[in-house]
Parts: sequence; C-alpha cells; structure tokens
Amino acid sequence: MKYKTILALTMAAALTVGCLSGCSTTSKPETAAATTVAQTTTEQTATNVPETPSAQTNSATLRIGKVTAVEGTSVTLALSTERMEMQQMPGGKNGLGRDDQMPGRPGDQGQPPEQSAGDNAQPGGMTPPSGQPGEIGQPPEMPNGESGQTVDGTASASVPAPNGQNEQPDGVPGGKHDQNGQMGGKGGFDPDGMTFGDELLTVTLEEDLASGLSAGDYMMVFFDETGEYVSAEPFGRMGGPNSMGGHMGRPDSMGGPGGMGGQMGDPGGMGNAASSGTAANTATEDRSGETFTSENADENALRVDGGTVTLTDLTLTKTCDGSSTEACDFYGVNAGLLATNGANVTVEGGSFTTDAAGGNALFSYGTGTTLTVKNATIRTSSNNSGGIQTTGGATTVAENLDVETSGASAAAIRSDRGGGTVTVNGGTYVTHGTGSPAIYCTADITVQDATLTATASEGVVVEGKNSVTLQNCTLSGNMQGTYGKASSENLQAVMIYQSMSGDASVGKGSFSMTGGSLTVEAGDAFYVTNTSAEITLSGVELALANDVLLRVAGNDGSRGWGATGSNGGSVTMTAESQTLMGDILVDEISTLDLSLTDGSTWTGSVNPDGAAGRVSLKLAEGCTWKLTADAFVSAFDGDLDSVDTNGFHLYVGGKLAK
Repeated sequence: MKYKTILALTMAAALTVGCLSGCSTTSKPETAAATTVAQTTTEQTATNVPETPSAQTNSATLRIGKVTAVEGTSVTLALSTERMEMQQMPGGKNGLGRDDQMPGRPGDQGQPPEQSAGDNAQPGGMTPPSGQPGEIGQPPEMPNGESGQTVDGTASASVPAPNGQNEQPDGVPGGKHDQNGQMGGKGGFDPDGMTFGDELLTVTLEEDLASGLSAGDYMMVFFDETGEYVSAEPFGRMGGPNSMGGHMGRPDSMGGPGGMGGQMGDPGGMGNAASSGTAANTATEDRSGETFTSENADENALRVDGGTVTLTDLTLTKTCDGSSTEACDFYGVNAGLLATNGANVTVEGGSFTTDAAGGNALFSYGTGTTLTVKNATIRTSSNNSGGIQTTGGATTVAENLDVETSGASAAAIRSDRGGGTVTVNGGTYVTHGTGSPAIYCTADITVQDATLTATASEGVVVEGKNSVTLQNCTLSGNMQGTYGKASSENLQAVMIYQSMSGDASVGKGSFSMTGGSLTVEAGDAFYVTNTSAEITLSGVELALANDVLLRVAGNDGSRGWGATGSNGGSVTMTAESQTLMGDILVDEISTLDLSLTDGSTWTGSVNPDGAAGRVSLKLAEGCTWKLTADAFVSAFDGDLDSVDTNGFHLYVGGKLAK
C-alpha cells in the first residue's frame, strides 16, 4: 500500500512489543513446486526444458499467451507475436517488477487508498528483508496458491487455500501495441488487441492454478535470453522468479516505494498459502449478550465456520497483530469476527473493537458466505484493519452501522482479493488514516443513504473491473498524500485504477452516484489511471477543492500501475440532470467520451493548455456549456449555440469552432 516502509517498520516494531507481552506468531516457510513445460510450435517441439527457472537470468522476454486448451494441469497457450524485452527477469532491477513497469496499487496498510493485502509488494523485486536470505521463491503456503509474508518479512504458517482466489483478469483496458510489435500503448496492455499466431506452448501448472483457467484466458509467459521458457502466470499479476508480487503500491495497502513485499517468490506473486489462523471462540448456534476476546496473533475473537447463526448484542475485542498481511487481508486471519465456509451469519447490534494490525473488525470470506450486520458499532485503530471486509466472493449486507477506523490502509467498507457483493443501507463510515478511503472496492458495492467520510484519504477507490454505486450519500475525501510530499502521486477524492497486483480483474471500473453530495477537500474530484472506467453523475451536489473535475492520465509507474507512457486511462463519463463545474484534463495517452444529458450544465474547460488525448463531447438538447478558458476537443456533437465561450475559444479537431 502506500507507505510500505514506514508501515512495515511500525508493524514489525508492534509485533516485537506484542510478542514480548505474550502475543505469539509462528512461521513455516515452504518451497514452491517447480513448473514443468513442453514447448511446441507448428514446426517443432522443444525438449529438455529446465524445470526450474534460473535465478541468474540477466534478461528476459515477456509474451502474452492465450489459453486454447486445459486438460488437468496441462495448459496450451497460443503465443502473441508481440513481445516485451526486459533487462532482467521479472522481479530484478529493471525487470517486469521495476518502478516503470507493470503492477502495483495504492495501498492499504501503508497508505494510499485501501488496497488488498498483496499491495505490500515492492517495486522492482527488492531483495528480502535482512535476515531472510533464500526465502524468495519459497513462500509459505497460502490459500489457493497465494504466498504469504509476515509483516516483518518472515514466512507465515500454511494451510490450504479456498477455491476461487486465482481469478483471471479478462484483458487490460484501453491498451494498444505499437507498430514495432512491442506491448504498450494507451491504457496499458490489451491482450484483446494482440495477434496470436500458430506458435503454441504447452505448460504444466500446479493444480490450483490450472483449475482456475479456461479457454480464452490470458497468461504472461516469460522466456530467458536464450529463448527458453521460464514461467507462466495469470495476466496482470506481478511476478516472475525472485520477484516480490502482491499488492504493489495500492493506496490501501501496506506498501509504497521501499516498502515490504507482499507475496514473495512464485511467479506473479502467487505462492502457496497462508495460515487461516485459529479462533479463540467459535459459534455453532445463536449467541446473545456475550463477550468474546482474542489476545493472540492470527486468531479470531469469534469465528463462524459454516451453518446459520444469529449473534445479538455481543461485545467483541481483538488485540495482537497478525503475522501475515496477505492472510489477514485475503482470508480474515486475525479478524475480530470471521464468517467463512458458507456460513450465514446475522449480527444484531453489539460493539466490535480491534487494536491489531490486520485486525479487520467483521470479515466475510468465500463463495456462499453471507454476513448481515445491523445497528452495530465498530472501531479499529491499527493498520490494515477495515470496518467490514469482504473477499473471496462472499456477500456482506450492512444496515445503519457506526464505523470508525484510525489506521492506514483501513477502509471503513473494505474488499480485497476475490471480491464479492456488498450492500450498505444507512449509517456513518469514517476513516482517519492515510490510504484509508471510506470505500475501497474490489467488489460490487452499493451504498445508499449513508455518510462516507475520509479525513486523510480518498473518499472512494475502485480497483479494476469492479463497481461502486452510491445513492443519496454524503461523500467527502481529504487525501493528504500516501507516499510523502516529495512523491509525484496525484491527490483526488475518487480514484479508479488498476494496480496490476492480481487482486482485481482487469477491465472497466465503474463509479455511479445519484443524489447526495461529493465534497472534495484536497486534490481533483476524479482521477483515472491505467484502466478504463465509467463515471455517471446524476443530481449530485459537487464542491471542488482545486477546480479540476476529472483528470485522466498516466502515472510515473513507480507503484507498478502499468508501464510509463502506456498506462493512461480511457473514460466514459455521463452527466444526467447534473450541474458540473471544473476543468477536465486528459493527457496524450488517455481518452474521454463525455455526454451531458437531461438538462445538465457545465462550467469549465477541457485541456486549457492545448490539445492532448482524444476527447469526444456530446451536448444533448437542453444542455449548456460555459467555458472558463480555451477548450480543445477532438469531436463535438451538439448545438454550438449551447456553448457560451465567455470570451474564450472552442477548438474541435484542431480547428477553431467558436
């Protein structure tokens, strides 16, 4: 997440103090199984392919493979004709994981907007913390093939991972490949726009990874300097041998430049699994008016493992930090209350308090699990400690909650790897930490009639192919910066992006707001980078901080959000019965399709400093636009009489239109 180094040191110190006071942790590194392959083309079959990639490889080639067949653990890929040459294997300096290459996101624990657990990975495949030689490539097992790492760089215990966590991205939005056959272009990689010839590669993968693939999925395929196959991993994941994958640079994660790695080792940051932890108490029947506590690491104060249970007016307290950020963020290890394994849990009233890193208060994990929470009070004070958290395809329903979090990467309404469905009706949701938006979304989240306030972060962050829908909500964001004053990070109230960490499918992110208000305390109102996005505003009262309504632009790649120069955004924005104000800025590697309908009005400009990215503007009948500076658009659909130039000029396609 954002402040990886600071948070990592803080959490490590916390763990040390915790252990001295009786809070214990365990670790059990395990070696990831080698991958074997057989490479074939229409003309020949390669033999004697090394089973284990060499850690000494000095350069590499990345190609995209499109899955054509899956038979057990044998996967056949059609290779792209486009390729990317790298100075070093992924994870090494100037390799795929370098600052100006692919993955990463703003982070949860550390500090950009909330991010999923894996955001703790380091750009560029940094070496492991001192005292951990040789652990790269041998992460402890994590559920469903996700490797874990403790907050102090040690390995976590192992346990089988639940199904459905290796969700495959379905194409990077807005991407192009250049005329030289190199990957890149606007918006990042776009497999759907690539050419796949007759060259086939058949690889043998671990069962949990192969079982999550189907025809049409994409993988990143790495070859060494001699052209020999090295490894393959789901498209969009960070990685390669010796890399630190995971949530690189996510706003809500523990990361940021120089921070600790998340999932170390396996290609793409996918390892084997982290401990599901233990439970101080379990509930197999209804409970009422009781008190539950946990003072040990990697332990839930209360767990419901399957079954149907109603919990009424409970008092729950959780202390002692978790040992693995990923295990805590993905699977609910160290959460106050964990609902898992298809449980149907209803919480009525009660108080839920955590003071522990990774201490998410109420956690719903796994397909078939439903957690319904009504009229409860929730307080968390440490990093990576969300209010309500949903992962692995679970469902969370919240009504009239009073949620307040104080740590970094601690969204009030939080989701992570595997996503799910979250529905919130009423209540107050407040965050005070950096990288802790009121909502961090890797799921489908709908909120109505609620107050959402972030005093030091974005109000909402949407990652990847996920959505946030707000109805009659009061939303405010006051992002203070996650990576430090010297960083080049953008400040905004709402961000839509793709971190490339593998925690969210690649695709169009969506933000829709009807009624209510959006107050921007610092930075831009909206920021879109390294993804395609859809933004819809209808009858929302807007209050801006810096006169920028929307910024669609690439980023410097330091957090792994795509490759510099090809990680712009592609946005479709619609205003319905909406009063807009502020400028719209679209850089040369980004695009915007803007429509004003149903009597909407806009006071502002487009790229007042001159034409850059493609901008298409549609002004429906009855809508008006008043310029506040010269405006440059690529295409205009509407009545020019509805444009008040206000003494400035409108240029369309490079020509003066009015």
